[in-house]
Amino acid sequence: MLRRSVLLAGLGVLLLSAVVLADAGLFVEKPEPVRIKRGRTATIVITIYRREFNGPVQVMFDGLPRGVTAIDSERRISGNVGTYTFRAAVDAEVVTRRPVTVTVKGGEDLIASTSFYMTVLLGD
Repeated sequence: MLRRSVLLAGLGVLLLSAVVLADAGLFVEKPEPVRIKRGRTATIVITIYRREFNGPVQVMFDGLPRGVTAIDSERRISGNVGTYTFRAAVDAEVVTRRPVTVTVKGGEDLIASTSFYMTVLLGD
């Protein structure tokens, strides 16, 4: 809890106090780029920062290249860090630096998102 005091000029010495409550918040750190070969897997680490919220956080990925899936059945973070695995099909779309969005959602209305780059390479 923060406490602020304000002195209003022209009204003599009048001191007002206001209490400012910090709102709950959720923030997600930009992950490192992901490079994955067709037919293989790759992992990503998602780090979140919390303010006044300690519940579980759901993790979603949008904009994955065709043929790439997040294979983790449970995409939640209970602490502050989660590791997730992507699988690229043998015929996955080959892309260079495709922006992918990671969104984290906690509670009813706490949402944060950022993006990272994904590159899909030809397999061996």
